[in-house]
Amino acid sequence: MPSSPRRSLDQIFGISLAISLEFDEAEAPQFAVSRVEDVQGNRLWVAMPMRAGMYLPLPVNSTVAAHIKHEDATYVLPTRVVSRRLQPMPMLELQAIGEVQRRQQRQHVRLQIVLVPIMALIAGPDGTDVRLATTIVNISAGGALLRTRQKLTVDQEVHLSVELPVPDGAISITARVLRVETRRADRGLFYEAGCGFLDLADQDRDLITKFIFRAQTRQRQETSTLQ
Repeated sequence: MPSSPRRSLDQIFGISLAISLEFDEAEAPQFAVSRVEDVQGNRLWVAMPMRAGMYLPLPVNSTVAAHIKHEDATYVLPTRVVSRRLQPMPMLELQAIGEVQRRQQRQHVRLQIVLVPIMALIAGPDGTDVRLATTIVNISAGGALLRTRQKLTVDQEVHLSVELPVPDGAISITARVLRVETRRADRGLFYEAGCGFLDLADQDRDLITKFIFRAQTRQRQETSTLQ
């Protein structure tokens, strides 16, 4: 995974930009939404993340990966919490402990899964919303593969409400159909539509990432038990 030595931290982590903080808790990675408040040299000052309406003061000396999304890629910086303060504004001071890493958007981890959306809608011929009977058969932080007997078309938008089995896992997503493939089964034809998420909120992206990690961990544990 190539680093990005040609760009300084303040060029990547611009002030007021939204970021995600990745940290370990109970031996599992967790994510929290934050915001860049200041950048000086190899240090970032970021807004204290929150959880359930309360500040999440990450321990001093703990390791935190700062993620930020740009149009071309996601950038990740390994850091260490140097200090934290509540006044005049709750903030964490993070010190870089490695190089910025650039991750292409297409490198999202994809999970094979079966999820039935609470609701799925597409625009009908008259512009009104029409219910779509569909199942999500794989998902990543960048998109999903939908399986349906209703034919979709490229560039069509699908509005999904999904309940992920993680705390506060209800998300609403708008996705654009990128490709459609026709499949045949004993009960007739069905379609698989590869979709990319549009303007996905950072907190929703973090929930999907958390869900994928937990599902993969559970699958590995089940596989090990069977061996």
